[in-house]
Amino acid sequence: MKGSVLASFSIAVGVEAQAAAGLSDLERQVLEGAEAPPSSSSSSAYPETVDTAPTSSASDSFPSGEGQSAPESASASSSASFEAPKGSEGPERPDYELRAIEQAIRGPREIPLEHILVVQNRYIRKAERHELSPLMVGLQLADSFRRQMQFGFSYVYHLDENWGFEALHGMLIKNYGTGLNQAIRTSTSRGNATGLETDRLESVMSLGAAVQWTPFTSKAGTDDRIYYFEGYFLLGGGAVVYENATYGMLMYGLGFRSYVTRTAILKAELRNYADFRGGISDRLNVLAGASLLLGGPSK
Repeated sequence: MKGSVLASFSIAVGVEAQAAAGLSDLERQVLEGAEAPPSSSSSSAYPETVDTAPTSSASDSFPSGEGQSAPESASASSSASFEAPKGSEGPERPDYELRAIEQAIRGPREIPLEHILVVQNRYIRKAERHELSPLMVGLQLADSFRRQMQFGFSYVYHLDENWGFEALHGMLIKNYGTGLNQAIRTSTSRGNATGLETDRLESVMSLGAAVQWTPFTSKAGTDDRIYYFEGYFLLGGGAVVYENATYGMLMYGLGFRSYVTRTAILKAELRNYADFRGGISDRLNVLAGASLLLGGPSK
């Protein structure tokens, strides 16, 4: 009894091994497109399989491939199933999906130039145009005896985008005392007022010209608008009128323009006036005003 059971078990194991060997040969035959090697165990276990497809090729097994081998057909169908969406020119979809995931996590590697609004051709040009500032207001704070305010105008002709000539810069000057003169005059020494007078002659008007150099230009953009800015230096000279005489004057400083429109400008300057009257008397003023950009290059 035991012997018959063991014999039956060994026969079953042998049949399963033969069947597995025959199946693996058949799979290799189909995938490689070559004839399966003869196998007696395969024929005994699966006579119908060996008799019907001993020399089958990939074209017979895969008629839809039109003569392609099985691996080629498989790779073609695989690539077809992973193609990028229509309208996109790029590699196969697996790479496309990986790049999309990376972009969603880390952001785009670079921004297309057409999406960067501030990187574009110059929108506003100054070359051969006239800049007229009908009103500028200045304020000088750094003086112990008086506060000085200036009201004036200027005219600049722009030779090109970087160089301009300020042909006229005129200022009317108004001086306001700080009270220090009165304090000195009424101060007492041993119960008596000193009566000390401070001899201060104030400037009342200045007129000059300067050269402007604009090396700095910038733009900033929002969703619906682009803003233009410029920074410039100036150097020039002229004359300043005091209460008793007229003296030479040196001007230098820096300025800033902000374009509201193509023709309207807001500007600010830090301009120092160095008056030559015996020594050098500095009048550092902060100026602010508005300008109009007129004219244009000749046709």
